[in-house]
Amino acid sequence: MPPTHYVLLCRHAEAAPTGPTHEAPLSKTGRKQAHLLGRRLAETLSLDPDLRVVAVWRSPHRAAVETEHILRSEIGQEGLSLPPANDCGLLDPRRFRPYATRTRTDKNQVRAEVEVSDNLRKALVDEPNGSTVLVVGHQPMLSWLGEALLSGKRVRPFRRGLPVAREVALLGIDWQRRWPSRRSRRLEWSIEYTDKTTEEALRAKIEAKIDIAKFLAGVLIFGLGVVLGALLDAKKLDALHAARPHSEVLLPLAGASFFLAIGMFLATLYAYDRLLMPSRFWSESPPTRRLRPHWLVCRPPSSRTYVLYQNMIRIWQRLFLPATFFVMAGIGLLGYVALGLSWWQGLIAGAIALLVTGWYFISGPRLGTED
Repeated sequence: MPPTHYVLLCRHAEAAPTGPTHEAPLSKTGRKQAHLLGRRLAETLSLDPDLRVVAVWRSPHRAAVETEHILRSEIGQEGLSLPPANDCGLLDPRRFRPYATRTRTDKNQVRAEVEVSDNLRKALVDEPNGSTVLVVGHQPMLSWLGEALLSGKRVRPFRRGLPVAREVALLGIDWQRRWPSRRSRRLEWSIEYTDKTTEEALRAKIEAKIDIAKFLAGVLIFGLGVVLGALLDAKKLDALHAARPHSEVLLPLAGASFFLAIGMFLATLYAYDRLLMPSRFWSESPPTRRLRPHWLVCRPPSSRTYVLYQNMIRIWQRLFLPATFFVMAGIGLLGYVALGLSWWQGLIAGAIALLVTGWYFISGPRLGTED
């Protein structure tokens, strides 16, 4: 079922680095950003009559207030009007982490993004289809709020929030669905005042991922050659089976893991190479009755940069990470056979590998406005 209500998340434009944070006005660059973003938002709203902004919530901080005023003026020039803005204290950075003072043991404390999400539901659930609330606030609150709205719950461990930079993101939500799904709650589109620099950096990132996949595929092909050499040498294979009977099963499994990993790495190379195709030569999919993928934003109004970003992440999660898993599985099986470990020693080695993986997730980089 398609979404019925919408939430517009907008981060305030760049604030001047002067005075207390809550009193800092927009900088000259920030005002220019807000005007450009407002024009794009006004054009998008004018082309989609189904979207009707029924409420505007903003942070009481001066930068957010000025950003909201500029957006309102640009939307007004398109002949559209916004309802009066409401200052929402829950959007004040002093009310949410990492600025708020909280204790881990106090179970009565409710995270601000969850409370705002509940308030949005109460405000929209009885409104007609297409009703929209514009929220102007700060990071990381908007990312946490976006994730809370999309998942229907608090931000889950090891899951990053929705990235909201100097942009406006439209979330579509079907409040009538009892169990949230990716089809009933999704990111519809995201517009930014400019994407040129971001697109260049993103394409450089994709090229780096291609280099990594090339290197790992080459190493795997070499390793698979070693495994096949052992499997095809009858004398060595018989001696290995005699010394370690379980190698009759584990060696073919290791070879199969390496084959799968090579195939996925090559698919990763092909997919990332397609992403580097100049957008001038992007071809459209044939018209079908099927709706667009739930994980992909609408373009337009979303920029090609956001489409590239979503495809890059999907390829990484669906191809590169599984390939890496098969590599580690193959190496583990080969190590188990080569070292002649007992079953309990193999369990200990597997537990150590899981601990190392968990340690990476805990100690990995944390980017965004939390740093």
